[in-house]
Amino acid sequence: NTLSWIVKEIDLLHQGIRLKDFEAFHSLIVYSDEYSGVKDHFIEGFINNIFEYKNIYGFEEVYIHNPPKRIVEQLKNSKLNISLSNKEFEYTKMTRETLASIKYKFGSEVFGQETAKNEILQTLYPLINGGKQKPVVLMLYGPAGVGKTETAKLMNKILYGNKQDMFRIQLSMFHNDTFSSYLFGDRTNSFAKDLNDRETNLILLDEFDKANPIFYSAFYQMFDEGRFVDKYYDVKLDNAIILCTSNYQNTREIEERLG
Repeated sequence: NTLSWIVKEIDLLHQGIRLKDFEAFHSLIVYSDEYSGVKDHFIEGFINNIFEYKNIYGFEEVYIHNPPKRIVEQLKNSKLNISLSNKEFEYTKMTRETLASIKYKFGSEVFGQETAKNEILQTLYPLINGGKQKPVVLMLYGPAGVGKTETAKLMNKILYGNKQDMFRIQLSMFHNDTFSSYLFGDRTNSFAKDLNDRETNLILLDEFDKANPIFYSAFYQMFDEGRFVDKYYDVKLDNAIILCTSNYQNTREIEERLG
């Protein structure tokens, strides 16, 4: 059963609404989208609440999908007799074969960008060595129509086929407080949560040059160390490919605007 169903049942009980006999089940699954449906105090006392529900419903296993930091800390620090196992999602990794596919298919998708192709291949090459390493970050620049977004789509298609949509954020929209809370941390809707739930390790930050400059600071640790941290989540981005697109005309302009 799911957490949302349990919380709904318990709320009805607290309102004095009599329920039918509770039906026991073996496993409780907590999906990442369900954390926003419960109140902060529930998250703060997550472990105790789960054990309270366990006494009512009798479940023996709990599967927690992409929990916020507060729940992770409770699991690590709990003195209760809990048997823990952790499984991380395995993203498709760059290989010699996928790198060769990018090389040979690039010209049929993106025209007149041979120099850019060679620089991209050189930058991606370290990813074929295996193991964990910080992300490769590329700034694709130039006027509209030169093939920046098409490059990202081609790489995602070669790595993942048509199984996963590319992770794409349109930064030209990032100018108001709504996007500030999305980027710097909101429990119900945040960049960190979306990163945590992503199915592809290729991340496109589209129109990077059009965002309010105040938002650039959010990406420093992500680019440099391969982690994105806000007040709710700590996301690892090992071996990720991060593509930023922009309409900058040359590297000098990039340095002037971004440092």
